[in-house]
Amino acid sequence: MSDIKVESKTGLFISMDLDTVIAGIDERMATFIDEIFVKVESAVANLAKTGMSKAAIKEKLYADATAGTGIFSGMKRGIGDIAATGTNKANQAAYNTEMVTDAEEIYAWVLDPGVKEHCATCLNNAEIPPQPFPEWQAIGVPGAGATDCGEHCQCSLVPVGILKKVSDLTGE
Repeated sequence: MSDIKVESKTGLFISMDLDTVIAGIDERMATFIDEIFVKVESAVANLAKTGMSKAAIKEKLYADATAGTGIFSGMKRGIGDIAATGTNKANQAAYNTEMVTDAEEIYAWVLDPGVKEHCATCLNNAEIPPQPFPEWQAIGVPGAGATDCGEHCQCSLVPVGILKKVSDLTGE
């Protein structure tokens, strides 16, 4: 494992297992690339059926890839999504590691507002009263694989004190 130490915003030093984060990115990227190859093979076969020459097919695919159109229209967004997910996972791993330093602080399970549909486990965990981090570890922290959404979980454990400060600022 390749742990790196990073100073957090709170001044604590935390460590992250980069191998785990990178393995997740590698797996998603490999799947994404496999999907692109399948699309390219299908497009080549379909264009060949129309009587298009190999040179014309190559030219069309090159033009589509360069412009981000046709079968390549979602490629930039797909790569961006993979990068964003990798960044989120690294942040989540770092955040969960940092919480171990204060086992007495009370944390609440917070659903990510950017997720349209949450899994049953996350919805249930959001209803659990706030508790110390070791108790959440026994249940399973977000992104660790213990939820129905597995390591794709985007929820967070947030110290209740921070939630109160945000509530005081927003009036919610």
